[in-house]
Amino acid sequence: RSAQRFVAMKGKSARQRPLALGPWKWVALGVICVWLVLTIVVPVAGVALRSVVSSWGAGVNLLEVLTLDHFRAVFEEDVMIRSILNSVLIGTLGGALAVGGYLAVGLATHRKPDGLSRLVDYIVLTPRAIPGLMAGLAVFWVFLFVPFLAPLRSTLFSVWFAYAVVWLAYGMRLIQSALMQVGPELEEAGRLVGASRARVSRDITIPLVRNGLLGAWLLIFMIFEREYSTGVYLLSPGTEVIGAQIVSLWASGAVDVVAALSLINMLLVGIGLALALRFGVKLHD
Repeated sequence: RSAQRFVAMKGKSARQRPLALGPWKWVALGVICVWLVLTIVVPVAGVALRSVVSSWGAGVNLLEVLTLDHFRAVFEEDVMIRSILNSVLIGTLGGALAVGGYLAVGLATHRKPDGLSRLVDYIVLTPRAIPGLMAGLAVFWVFLFVPFLAPLRSTLFSVWFAYAVVWLAYGMRLIQSALMQVGPELEEAGRLVGASRARVSRDITIPLVRNGLLGAWLLIFMIFEREYSTGVYLLSPGTEVIGAQIVSLWASGAVDVVAALSLINMLLVGIGLALALRFGVKLHD
């Protein structure tokens, strides 16, 4: 009886606990909502509004100044269209190639607690310790002084390479987190039946981390899509990206076109997110 009474009292207290914490839950929810409004809704709404009005300020009727001329200015310029296409190409194809490279490095050191693996783990953190401008300058020197890489300096490959190197630490953490979700007993079972390490990685590990790889590609896509500082020294006619164009337009005072191009960039990221979710990326796993 004592045990039954204890279990009943414990269940009753567990049922009553959410009621006691109810007010604090609503306070926390309100704080989160206010934070999201101030940090996401208001800035995005401001950019969207500025992109469709010719002027704004005190006493201006926004309904009278609505216009799409800023978007026309973007799509009438070849440089703008090229920057959009280049950003999409680097974000999609370049992001996939970067994730593939990160996966290769991650598999090479996966479950190998030796000195070389620890050294690689520290080395991949080095690019994030360097400001993006300096990292881009270092990559520029590599493409400038290495003879067989010199012809690629004025191509999108150099910009993609700089992005992939600078965000190596972040990409590796994404890949390693996905790889650690695979139970070691599954890989050990493959080795016990005679499969090589490469065969285990190909037939067991990689299929099991498929969703993690898609999620990593999505995050790398969003990073590459908005990155600009790393490729400043590598940009040339034909290799413009959206981020660099936004900085250039802001310096010239074209705030309205900057807002339109920024909104287009956000829409591209939103489309990438929607497609990733459509193909099964689970953001909460």
